Amino acid sequence: MKSVELLTPTTWPRSPNHRAPAVLASERDEFYLYDVMRLVPLREPGGPAQEALIAHLESHAPFGARLTITPGERGSAFLAPSDSPAMTLARSAFATAWGTDPVDVGMGGSIPFIADLLTLAPDAEILITGVEDPDSRAHSTDESVHLGELERAVLAEVLLLASLRP
Repeated sequence: MKSVELLTPTTWPRSPNHRAPAVLASERDEFYLYDVMRLVPLREPGGPAQEALIAHLESHAPFGARLTITPGERGSAFLAPSDSPAMTLARSAFATAWGTDPVDVGMGGSIPFIADLLTLAPDAEILITGVEDPDSRAHSTDESVHLGELERAVLAEVLLLASLRP
């Protein structure tokens, strides 16, 4: 069976950190959808959320389509403490780089290896940053970043690293 990957349009409804699902189509009129269900921190992977998603997909299969749903890998979400010393230093660096106080936005917490890393080093202060603006189209085929945004992000990282020196 020969399969061809069909790229989804960049206008797929998504949040800035959600890539559109990949759709594979074969010559036998079979279609495969690979998607990621992201969980909020403190929710265990699988369980009621996964069951609800599967039930929803099965009850909304279009045109008599038959669905075979096979759950894939599971990973726990991560929640960074907002009051850690590293977070305080990062906020100061961001404020200096952008000239205004930063705003906390909860996203990206479903990167599974971060939760795994925290189990190996429970006392580590983990801070994840990313460079995105409203038009970044993160994880899409035409992802981009505004150079001014990138410049400020690099400055903020340098300031943060300098503040961590003994």
